Amino acid sequence: MLPKDDAVQKVVEFMDLCSISQGDFDTIVELSKLKGKPSPLEGVQPAVKAALTKAYNKGSSSRLVRAADLITLPGIKKAPKKRIAAILEPMDDGKIWK
Repeated sequence: MLPKDDAVQKVVEFMDLCSISQGDFDTIVELSKLKGKPSPLEGVQPAVKAALTKAYNKGSSSRLVRAADLITLPGIKKAPKKRIAAILEPMDDGKIWK
């Protein structure tokens, strides 16, 4: 078994690799709760769950992708440089909406 910090880091890296948000993770856990079966997080200490949430949230501003950046408009061949720069740079205040 890995130490707590290493295990949390591996989970966050896996979530990033698969583009799984914290909301997605919560949904997966809820959908995995089957009648008569233990919770998928049973046995995971609250301190580990809190560390996972904290580690995920710490890097969440760098994972921000705006839906408008995923679409292409007819007649526009490439995204403007300012939009690309905004995607690549994390937001300073960590807020999605200003």
